[in-house]
Amino acid sequence: AASTWVGRSLPRVEDAALSPHSDTVAALVRTGHGSRARRPVLVYRGTGGPRRLLTVPGRLSQVVFSPDARRLLVAWPEADEWLFLRLGPSRGEGVGDVAAAFSPGGEGAVAFPQVEGWCCAR
Repeated sequence: AASTWVGRSLPRVEDAALSPHSDTVAALVRTGHGSRARRPVLVYRGTGGPRRLLTVPGRLSQVVFSPDARRLLVAWPEADEWLFLRLGPSRGEGVGDVAAAFSPGGEGAVAFPQVEGWCCAR
């Protein structure tokens, strides 16, 4: 069961990333249940409240900062896309057919790739 606060459901954080250069946090959250569920990408900077970058139908699975921390890579497996979102005023862009790009000439179903090592050494 979802946690509630003053009669409202709290969002569930499904993935999050810390900026390598500032006090910025990006989070994939889920709000609501069933057909009313939404999965926005939120950005928190400093002490301010969240700013919504994107909401899509379906499930997003990963959020990763770019090495310069100006963009986010957000994985959208159901659409077979990686979304590159700018933290500034412009929207960003999507790249499709991601699974096939990591399995050229592969036959049958191909697993959607995990994003690892793009941003920062751990």
